[in-house]
Amino acid sequence: MVLRDILKVIDSLNANVEILICPVRVQGKEAEKEIPQAIEYLNSRHKDLDVLLVGRGGGSAEDLWAFNTESVARAIFASEIPVVSCVGHEVDFTITDFVADMRAPTPSVAAKMGLRSRNDIKKRVELLRESLSGAINFILDNRGAELDSLISSRALTKPYLIYEDKISYLDELDSRLLKSIGRLFESKSENLENVSRRLDIVSPLSVLKRGFSICFDSSNEIIKDSKNVNDGDDISIKFASGSLNAQVKSCE
Repeated sequence: MVLRDILKVIDSLNANVEILICPVRVQGKEAEKEIPQAIEYLNSRHKDLDVLLVGRGGGSAEDLWAFNTESVARAIFASEIPVVSCVGHEVDFTITDFVADMRAPTPSVAAKMGLRSRNDIKKRVELLRESLSGAINFILDNRGAELDSLISSRALTKPYLIYEDKISYLDELDSRLLKSIGRLFESKSENLENVSRRLDIVSPLSVLKRGFSICFDSSNEIIKDSKNVNDGDDISIKFASGSLNAQVKSCE
């Protein structure tokens, strides 16, 4: 009866799903063994299942007692496949409700929880199609605008203007460079003239031009004091223009 209700719900949703039925006893001592064994079997042989419904129809507390046992609770808790507990009616609660991934008040409700109708799936696919189409159109519009901008750019419509702009820019750089070099040359020339004037002021040649002369001994050392020479020493005298050799007759 419960299985027929579940199949009826699935059929009403027109859901395109595959169902694997694993029949076991759901009450009595044998149920405590068969239910855990079935859960372990499905986890080992059918790991690709999306959801596992564990339940039965209504009954007395004694009828539902297998779903309160430790062995069943541990098997549900250890299941790698998501488990929906759907035992009895809405007012019935068992330990499996608290260890399962989700509780459903009845098996029929459990069948609806994990499914979408074919119409819902079609609507979802249509929404995704519209979203994808909108995204593609948006990208195409943007790329089209970029292409139009590129086509109308000077690089394609008037490439010679870009060449002229570059030539004009290079001419401007050349002019600025020449001006900078000219200013630098003038500044360095002025500095050189100033240094030359200062050197002329302290140069011995400028002193000679004012009528002075410089005396050198035989070792070509400047004679700064008459005490540095003796009678008969050969000396040379440097003038602003020319020089002469002489011999010391007497020192005073």
